[in-house]
Amino acid sequence: VSAGVAGLVGALIVGARKEEDNYHISSGAHSVPYTFLGAVLLFIGWLGFNAGSAGGINEIAVNAFVVSIISAASGFLAWVLLEWAIHKRPTILGSLSGLVAGLVGITPACGFVGIYSSIFIGAIAAIVCYMGLSFIKNKLRWDDSLDAFSLHGIGGVWGGIATGLFASSKVNPQATGEGTLGEGLFISGSYHLFLEQLFSIVVCIVFSAIVSFVIFKIIALFTDLRVCENIEAQGLDIALHGEQAYTMKDH
Repeated sequence: VSAGVAGLVGALIVGARKEEDNYHISSGAHSVPYTFLGAVLLFIGWLGFNAGSAGGINEIAVNAFVVSIISAASGFLAWVLLEWAIHKRPTILGSLSGLVAGLVGITPACGFVGIYSSIFIGAIAAIVCYMGLSFIKNKLRWDDSLDAFSLHGIGGVWGGIATGLFASSKVNPQATGEGTLGEGLFISGSYHLFLEQLFSIVVCIVFSAIVSFVIFKIIALFTDLRVCENIEAQGLDIALHGEQAYTMKDH
């Protein structure tokens, strides 16, 4: 949530890129194979910090490992089905976004929810992130090139909410330990943990937005946050490095 909000604040302060005839804000990745490779590496690393958060090799770590995989797979599948239903064809780039959405959604809850909950969490994460991304890109025209807010921000909010809904002491006895707020709303019927999760999400959003805004403004006192228009039109690779990363040819 913090990273997603910070990314959105940065995107809004810096502003959208200048559009050319052959460019559109919603255009895809430069290289789908590299994007696929990056997503796979991200997925492997994600399993490490989700399971590693248990602080040891135990049942909680194994559970976090398993539900992270299942939620990612559920998000992957849900995004593909959404694209199939809406655009009549799924894409690799979209499916990888669903994978990341599923990972983001399960992360807050991975030590407290079981397999069936993780399937639901991953699928809903993909759906809300897909809708959020479509709205931001197509309606609001925010130039968030990595979709940080659409995936991490929105997905993180859902993950925090899902923890308050599905946290179970059968998965992790600490859910009902001393000084805790108990199990999730759908498990115990108690709303205490759910309300606390909502409160913490709001606090995180406000805190991240304010601090990020201040940091960007302080940086702006010492250097420009974006290049001048002529360098942007020329391309940063040529202007700053003297070479092009991509050779584009007309076909």
